[in-house]
Amino acid sequence: MKMTLKSKSVFTVALAMAMIGQACFASSPTEVESARRFVQGFYSWYAPKSLAPTHGPAFELALKSTRFHFSPQLARALREDYIASTKVKDEIVGLDFDPFLNSQDPPSRYTVGKGVRNGTSLMVNVHSVSSGKPSATPDVVAKLQKINGNWCFTNFVYPGGDNLLDILARLRKDRTKGH
Repeated sequence: MKMTLKSKSVFTVALAMAMIGQACFASSPTEVESARRFVQGFYSWYAPKSLAPTHGPAFELALKSTRFHFSPQLARALREDYIASTKVKDEIVGLDFDPFLNSQDPPSRYTVGKGVRNGTSLMVNVHSVSSGKPSATPDVVAKLQKINGNWCFTNFVYPGGDNLLDILARLRKDRTKGH
């Protein structure tokens, strides 16, 4: 089959578009570093707040803060869980751990590790720091996406593969069974 000038042009344009599409989903060092800085900024701000005495969970403070961003789905699920837990005083009906730190008794410092692309998201490892040393394995992996040009947390993945959105969905399901 002989290619004409027109078919060569169409082929060249299609190839160029495919390469541009792949480049959009490849993680550049700048993009990964930008995500890592965003996550480190959040944890440097949040970890000390999680230890301060408050009238509610520290994650509620983070949701109210305009300084850090969460996807609408994640923010809605966390708020729903918090509201449900405030309505029941004699038993636990919501999260019983800090969802961003994956801990009930967290240290005061966290550091970010490796960041990698996973589809359209970036996954950034987060390590607790004790005695000046980061944990050998991540305590949590922050999942991020750019929404309207800004990094947003879309989920948090825990060792063993469980994740915050799935946990919140199970808790919501359990609450609806009880009513």
